[in-house]
Amino acid sequence: MNFNILVYGKKSIVFVLLLFSVNLIYSQELYVSQPLGSDSNSGSESSPFKTINKAISESIPGTTSLVMDGLYQNNNYGTGLNGTSLNNSPVINFNQSGVIGSPITLKNLNGHSPKIQFDGAGGIKFPNGVNNIIVEGFEIEGPSASITYEQAIADREYKVLVSEDDDDNTSYNHNYFSGKGIWGYGPHNNIIIRNNVVYNTPGSGIRFNDSDYITIENNAGPSNKANLEIKAALYPSIFSANNGVFFNSLSLSFITPFFELNVGRHHA
Repeated sequence: MNFNILVYGKKSIVFVLLLFSVNLIYSQELYVSQPLGSDSNSGSESSPFKTINKAISESIPGTTSLVMDGLYQNNNYGTGLNGTSLNNSPVINFNQSGVIGSPITLKNLNGHSPKIQFDGAGGIKFPNGVNNIIVEGFEIEGPSASITYEQAIADREYKVLVSEDDDDNTSYNHNYFSGKGIWGYGPHNNIIIRNNVVYNTPGSGIRFNDSDYITIENNAGPSNKANLEIKAALYPSIFSANNGVFFNSLSLSFITPFFELNVGRHHA
């Protein structure tokens, strides 16, 4: 009798320890500091990573990556601005997913104001199928302030020419003129984008296509920036079908809406 109780007790202890271990795994924190970190570091607060992409690559469901002050730019930043390359990659490629109840969170460390700056595809990209993510607390700036009217018209004419030349070997790839702040073409679900400042984006400020349960709240553009335009591309049926929530959001895009949310996929 005592033996059975003892065995049961050991199993209970093991079970509790396993639950505790799983809880630890599902609540890890990683730290990022562009000026002070290194991607060969451990990712702790005293030994932070240098890039946000490194933190994301090390993330599992439940991970929170806390980003410190710094300027986070895409590879080869500056080559878009000077015309050397018009097809730079996004600053952040969010290629990991959380799960229901344990999202992956990317946010500013309390008291810090990290800035994401791009001159290519955009700031934060969600590849197809990435779900259960929270992004908050970033300033995101695109290159629109450096694009002249003449450049924009020339790029538009080039895009039309490529689309009408009937040559499958040519394609439009000048993403410098269409970079977005935060976006995903879907399918996506259960993503929260909040408390970010997004401005000077040639393409959409925040955009999700083919997505469900997307919450976009308290995002804005600073009122002291030029070309401030309030413009929302929201479709009521899609808005209600996706349980989308939108608050206090302004457009600072070059020629396109700040918000776009298109074509829900209706996840049960």
